[in-house]
Amino acid sequence: MIGRISISFLTLAIGLTLIAAPLPLLAMDEGWEGAVTVIHQNLNGENIIDLTQQLCDISAGHPAYRVAGSAGAEEAADMIAQTFQDYGLEVSEESFEMPVWDLSASPYLFYDDDGDPNTDMVAVASFNAEGFSLPIEGIKELATLPLPSTLNRVSIGNEPIDEEAWSNVNTTDKALLIGREVRWDTDWEQTFKDKLAEQPPSVIIFHYSYSWMSYAEQYSQLSTGGRPLGSAGPFFWDLDIAVGCVNYSDGQTLKASAMNGRTANISIPSSCGSGLHRNIVADIPSSDGSDKIVLLGAHYDTVMCEGYIDNTASVATLLETARVIQEAKTSGEIELRYNLRFVAFAGEEMGLVGSIHYVKDHLDELSDHVAVMVADCIGSRSLEVTYAYSTGDPNINEVVEQASQTLDVPFSIAQMDGSDHTSFIYPSQISANLQSYWGVDLGLQSTTGIQNAVLFYSYPMTIYDEPGGPVKGLIHTSLDSISGVEDPSWVDEQDLKDQAEVFALSALAAAAEADDGTEWSWYYGIPIVMAVALLVLLMFRRTSRGKEK
Repeated sequence: MIGRISISFLTLAIGLTLIAAPLPLLAMDEGWEGAVTVIHQNLNGENIIDLTQQLCDISAGHPAYRVAGSAGAEEAADMIAQTFQDYGLEVSEESFEMPVWDLSASPYLFYDDDGDPNTDMVAVASFNAEGFSLPIEGIKELATLPLPSTLNRVSIGNEPIDEEAWSNVNTTDKALLIGREVRWDTDWEQTFKDKLAEQPPSVIIFHYSYSWMSYAEQYSQLSTGGRPLGSAGPFFWDLDIAVGCVNYSDGQTLKASAMNGRTANISIPSSCGSGLHRNIVADIPSSDGSDKIVLLGAHYDTVMCEGYIDNTASVATLLETARVIQEAKTSGEIELRYNLRFVAFAGEEMGLVGSIHYVKDHLDELSDHVAVMVADCIGSRSLEVTYAYSTGDPNINEVVEQASQTLDVPFSIAQMDGSDHTSFIYPSQISANLQSYWGVDLGLQSTTGIQNAVLFYSYPMTIYDEPGGPVKGLIHTSLDSISGVEDPSWVDEQDLKDQAEVFALSALAAAAEADDGTEWSWYYGIPIVMAVALLVLLMFRRTSRGKEK
């Protein structure tokens, strides 16, 4: 009789537990819905647009825009730090020393189009300095070097440089016009480097050489093209050569003038030295004192343009996300199981120098970073997110997928290594690059990275994306600006707001309590404990009956 009662009671207990089994899942759903409510109701897309415009206005107010270490970058860092403070976050600034570069006035280029010194020279509207160019001032004779005939970008490098033709052109102390495609192949670039070493010009003016690049009226600037970065080394600096660039049509005009022996009046009033760069770090502490950190990042430096998409809109998204979550935590709407850290990185365009310095400065707590989410160039036509090769807690891949589905904002999984998330995944590699590019050794050769890291970006980004299609990206061009994004074929404000919302919801979901704070792990142990207890009782009863017989 007791055995029957025990079995019945065991069956009843297990049945009740299974009936109530969805309770933890429902609580988790409520936690997720709470995060969705906070972001969807409180994230203000107009704030993101307004902050983006404020930072772009800072760029436009300086000849060097927000190039790392320049006056514009410093003003932007101050504005970002003050905004985080105004939102109630705990703010700190982490400085590191690297080369800094600036312009005292806007660069200019005029050329002689008729060979008559008594007539006015013609201004080249598209001309600008490459970032980190050395200074130059004065009138120089134009010269040009031909590149081999090439059908398309894939064919670059198939034919060698005609060194005999190059030997007939004296480039010493000239203003040298050359297609920037010369740097797209290592052999071509080495031949170019050898020519410069033999006959160094005063300045190089890059343009596009081939007709299949004629769409490049908005040319793509290099991040630190005046140095430059890369395996060939900083040969422009080594040879004391200034560097500027023009678009396709202006390049063709100047090339014709060079072949006619014309001159140009050029000015790049730059200065370069050693100085401080600042990472701006802002924290929202966890609700229960956890040491674990979810890091959200975006770089605030630009190339020689306002940088609306690269990367001002992402910085604005970072700031707005911080505001919403800080207010929700203060009001008690949400609790955070992890600390949320917002970092506006300096010097991404210099080779991820801000983020790799962050890694170095936080080595002792690097293992506490449970997730890293970086936004760089969100706001173009379609959202893309890299894949995190980790199934940690939080599982970033699942978080992003759920955020996307909940908000009905599609995204594609893609691969992109050229942004600050890479410093966390591959710190030893990025540190090695830093030493190669700038001669700075951070001692991170054996540092283990964080695999639970992703990048949010958008496509298309550059003029090289879909060159034959109806939409091209325009980062690193003068149209990456407030006026440039008025063309909705590239940037639609609603796309930017939607992508920002996915980033913000992913951030909150990764750090927030997944439920109401109740610990449910014990719950599933109840039937197991009861079953073991009743089985022991049954065995005891059988043993007792055996002895009685």
